[in-house]
Amino acid sequence: AHWLWADDGWLNTMGAYDFAGGGPVHLFGGMNGLVAIVMLGPRTGLFDGKRPKSCFKPLSPSSQLFGLFMLWWGWIGFNCGSSFGITGKKWVVATRAAISTINASAGGGIMSIIYSFLGSGGKQIKVEHVVEGILGSLVSTSPTCSVINTHESILVGAIGAIIPNLISRLLKYLHLDDPVGGVGVHVGAAIWGIIAVGLFADANLPGVDVKNGLFHGGGLEQLGLQLVEVLAMIGWSLATAIPFFYICGVVVSRDWKNPRKGLRMPVKEEIEGPDKFLHGLDTFEDSEIKKEDAGESRTSNDDAFCENDPARVDLGLGPEQRRLDEHNISRRALNRKQGSLGMLPR
Repeated sequence: AHWLWADDGWLNTMGAYDFAGGGPVHLFGGMNGLVAIVMLGPRTGLFDGKRPKSCFKPLSPSSQLFGLFMLWWGWIGFNCGSSFGITGKKWVVATRAAISTINASAGGGIMSIIYSFLGSGGKQIKVEHVVEGILGSLVSTSPTCSVINTHESILVGAIGAIIPNLISRLLKYLHLDDPVGGVGVHVGAAIWGIIAVGLFADANLPGVDVKNGLFHGGGLEQLGLQLVEVLAMIGWSLATAIPFFYICGVVVSRDWKNPRKGLRMPVKEEIEGPDKFLHGLDTFEDSEIKKEDAGESRTSNDDAFCENDPARVDLGLGPEQRRLDEHNISRRALNRKQGSLGMLPR
């Protein structure tokens, strides 16, 4: 952040431009996430075919969308607030940032819907594609929103929506486990947004101090400066993240040859879910109780809840344990309906 935004920062002095943190916030954080998923390794059974694919499906698409809308709304304030005021021409910059942010996310949303629809052969639109696409468009507009024309932000956002989805597919092909698509959103889209400044920046817009981008007659100068920022952020994040995760793993595991042991949770806790062990929550039980309260029958599809998951069987969490869990679920549901422990059957 100091390199880009301080008066004496070396990237700022050179002329690199990043309005709302595509490099210091998103690219740096995303690269840390990439290092983490490499050093931790994938979830147990994800890529070796030893566990049902249903064990790794998103649990609540509605929660995904709710989180998206919270971020979407907050992003407008995040980008506009990077003008640090409304005096002078700052209000013009903040207004342009707001419109560019909205336009980019609209372009990204439309493009991600098209991508998902065509990718499924015209059969469906997946929530995760839309969420990743819109978030990618918001990340890509963060460096650019103050220095490009608002109609150009639609194109920036549309491209920024495709990149995260393509990167997620690439990571799966490489057997790198990124459960929430953070690398595609925060690395891929951020790199595109930083580069887009060198392509679309318009020095004639009021309130900004930047050279013209390639598409506005500025040649390759600003584009080159933006590439320097990308390389600097990637290099610094790797130089700090790799030692950090390695040291954390060694301190916990006391095994300098295998720091992964210190970074991962025990397999049983992973299979059952960290919410249960860390917070006393059982998502499966809670969802089943809600179904019973609504008068719905619980799902009997074994695969839907990983009942025949070999990993659960190996840990003593097979069908017998599931039947015991179902008995406990029924008792808890009855307790909630009757409102008293004393009314439960013994």
